[in-house]
Amino acid sequence: MRNTCQWVKRLTFITPILFSPLSFADYCLEDLLAFSNSPQTNVDVLKANGIYPTAAHSIIRTRNGVDKLPNTEDDRQFTSLEELDDIKYVGPKTLNVLTGLFLNACTIPVNDVEVIFSPAPYDASHLTKVVEAINQATVSIDIAMYSFRDNRILAALTDAVQRGVLIRVISNNALKDQKSPAGTISEKLEQALIDVRYVNKIMHHKFAIIDSTLENAQLISGSANWSYSAATRYDENTVFIQNNAEFITAFQDEFDLLWHHSRDFTCDTCTVNSIIDNSYQKSEPHSLNTRFTSNNFKTSTTRYGETFSKVSGRNTVSDTLVEYINNAQSSIKIASGHLRSWPIAQALMNKQAEGNVNIEVYLDIQEYISLYTHELEQAERQACLNEASTPSQEQACYDKGSHYSYMLSEQGIDVRFKSYSYRWHYSYAKQMHHKYTLIDNSTLITGSYNFSDNAEHNSMENIMILQRADNPTAIDSFLTNFESIWHTGSDDNRYERLLNQINDETVLSFPIVFDPMAITWEQVTHLKARIRAVCPAINSEAFRTHPEDHYVCEKPN
Repeated sequence: MRNTCQWVKRLTFITPILFSPLSFADYCLEDLLAFSNSPQTNVDVLKANGIYPTAAHSIIRTRNGVDKLPNTEDDRQFTSLEELDDIKYVGPKTLNVLTGLFLNACTIPVNDVEVIFSPAPYDASHLTKVVEAINQATVSIDIAMYSFRDNRILAALTDAVQRGVLIRVISNNALKDQKSPAGTISEKLEQALIDVRYVNKIMHHKFAIIDSTLENAQLISGSANWSYSAATRYDENTVFIQNNAEFITAFQDEFDLLWHHSRDFTCDTCTVNSIIDNSYQKSEPHSLNTRFTSNNFKTSTTRYGETFSKVSGRNTVSDTLVEYINNAQSSIKIASGHLRSWPIAQALMNKQAEGNVNIEVYLDIQEYISLYTHELEQAERQACLNEASTPSQEQACYDKGSHYSYMLSEQGIDVRFKSYSYRWHYSYAKQMHHKYTLIDNSTLITGSYNFSDNAEHNSMENIMILQRADNPTAIDSFLTNFESIWHTGSDDNRYERLLNQINDETVLSFPIVFDPMAITWEQVTHLKARIRAVCPAINSEAFRTHPEDHYVCEKPN
């Protein structure tokens, strides 16, 4: 379903140096480009209409060419919004302001956005909502999913096939399942006549598109996998969107790109003929409010099959997040399982240094590092930089996925960790698995993207950008969620009660896997030190190699 609408507005120039105030009625996209190409449009005009000075200068400098003069032979004529987007210092914020000068001339259906947060009872979770969406499908379902282990969804997909619905699945599981297919979800999907494929990178998306060619098309996306833990144990979000051609078209194009460059899952009992459209051509980017890390890769065909290869220097998603961080005016709220991206960490520390924006960062306990570990990582980076002889090698030193939580805390940023155990293990972890950012309580950026170099350059990821003007209820729901998780465990003083239990000499044991709580770097450090002091066995080989066997520590006599 394509959004063919164009932009229309009465655009007023309020710069008296050039014109007395003029109104230009019935602008369309072509006129927007004509406005950008016009010699009368200079830096002052762009600034007067809300474009940041650096972006305004860059647009005019690019358009005017080498001689820096308007209306000369070397002037560049923009033919698409993508060409504007390619200009240095022009990003989503600038394009949103520019296109925001133009109202939509078409009748747009009201967006239907519903958000389901985890953890929740299974019957109220995103998994149950996904089953409902699948049961409503009549034509097609395309699924790109990192981890899919829910049997009710499998059953719903099987029923959909019997109704004649065409289903395609790209799964990260399929790459692993290929080695030993028997009994896997991938094999079960194929046995249900559902074509399953995989790509040669980490397929970390968590989205599905239902009936993309119909008016009631639906997009499902967010941080949550289709698993019981994602529904009932982890902090997650899943966004269900209907009647939004921009988002649905963008995600459909992403799916088609991956599908065309994927590899077939095969097994002895697989009978599905692979569905590949040989007439496929990659679409030009057309959405201002979505980003995909697939843009950081080039495609080729090798002896191993269709292949994605990293393009050096591209940082599609982190560049977008950095721009929004740089342009924040009052507040930045981040809930992310990881924070291992140097560009994002650096942007946050720079913004903190400005002193006028309140920054709150909530991470999973996996992101905590001690001062000792921080110093080790920094020493390793410096050694790497000392040996680097090219800009590319220097960049590689920063792209190693170091932990940045300590640096942020040290710079005075309010960082909290969802803490639930002394030592992390997947079997009992109640992970903080969100990946969202709230800017000035008015812009939401959410999706599958972990804040890490691994996500940027080794994985297929996505973000979508929602504005309060279009989705006030969704924005408010995320703000409410952030406030809730930010204060995890504070209502019943979990941190103080656990410390009292550890320090009380009359108590013979205490939990080392405990109810989650949001605590600072200093609090985590103190808690770990007290556990080590009272429980010498905590660093024994048994506790270290099999943490899943140790939920409680017995105090020595």
